[in-house]
Amino acid sequence: MVYLTLGDRYSGVIASQVLDVAAFLQEELGEKVLVIAFISIRQFFQQRARFKHRGQRVWVVPMAPGLHRWRLNKWLMKILILLSGEKKAICRGVLATNLALTLKESGTLQQLIYDGRGATQAEWKEYEVVRSPQLIQEIGALEGRAILDTDWRIAVSQALVDHWQEEFGYQKHAHSIIPCTVNQLFLADLPSVSKRLEKRLSYGFDKQAVVLIYAGSSAGWQSFQRMDRWLLELMDQQAAIHILFLAKIELEQLACYRAYPKRVAKDWVRHEDMLLTLSIGDYGLLVREDSVTNQVASPTKFAEYLCGGLQVLISPKLGDYSAMVAQEELGHVVQLEQFDMPVLPQPTEEQKQQLHLIGTSRYSKQSYQSAYEQVLQPSSEQTLAQS
Repeated sequence: MVYLTLGDRYSGVIASQVLDVAAFLQEELGEKVLVIAFISIRQFFQQRARFKHRGQRVWVVPMAPGLHRWRLNKWLMKILILLSGEKKAICRGVLATNLALTLKESGTLQQLIYDGRGATQAEWKEYEVVRSPQLIQEIGALEGRAILDTDWRIAVSQALVDHWQEEFGYQKHAHSIIPCTVNQLFLADLPSVSKRLEKRLSYGFDKQAVVLIYAGSSAGWQSFQRMDRWLLELMDQQAAIHILFLAKIELEQLACYRAYPKRVAKDWVRHEDMLLTLSIGDYGLLVREDSVTNQVASPTKFAEYLCGGLQVLISPKLGDYSAMVAQEELGHVVQLEQFDMPVLPQPTEEQKQQLHLIGTSRYSKQSYQSAYEQVLQPSSEQTLAQS
């Protein structure tokens, strides 16, 4: 099997959602997987080294300049598939899937699995992810083809499947729901209380501080500016609240930092150190605006927060997770436009350990072994459901 990606730079997300999945399929399920990654020629050799440092079967090749020229990658992809000798492919995203569909039509590939990470058309239009007007205009048709014309689908949430049904008329039952799972590093035990306290003090947060952690980017769907205003109001109301941003941002641009510089810190840590860093906090922030992109999402950070022993502050209708937080009391569902938050206490050590257990038991790749087996070898009953 090959795992195809197009235009995805190496990142923690790619490591977890592509390379770790490929390793899991091979080591746990016996499916040999070759990752073929088409990446930008910008910093190509640096990116290639990062993809290949783990020693997996990964072919990293330069893609045609500009995502709007995505079709030009067809012939190189065909050559690579022929060299690999593989006939089955998992395709990450809409464009990689559409390229693979052309190869299936010519007989180069026989079976395709669409790895649907979100609502692509909605995301591109809501957050201007791509600047090419032509590509934005045709993305809806391309996404529909990826959903309807492949042999099997991976969806990160039931909300995403619902979106496929409503927006694209998807009526089959040929899909597996596999949320974004965590890297193996997050499955370790929580660091000791003493290590956590030492790390907490290094940021200037004392034992009494209630620490909220934001881990992620400042991309449009993160609703960063609105979250900043909400945090400022929360800090005005609750003097114990402190914030740690694990993001590449300028603190001086944040209203909450300008108002309370001693209660706000930032850092950028290695993936290997993320579990310890998250574990010093009390709550993880997943507060975003109401958009289609967010309604179908499965943020990896939700699982990582739980593995770090954090309760989650989450917006309504964020994938499948908002209802879960409310039903299982894993944190609080909050509105960015409302500032009537209850006083947030520190979770007890028992609560942190329980949250960690929930995260590790539900969001390891091993937890979805049966779903991955379904992806690799649909049963005859499932195959009939496609027709």
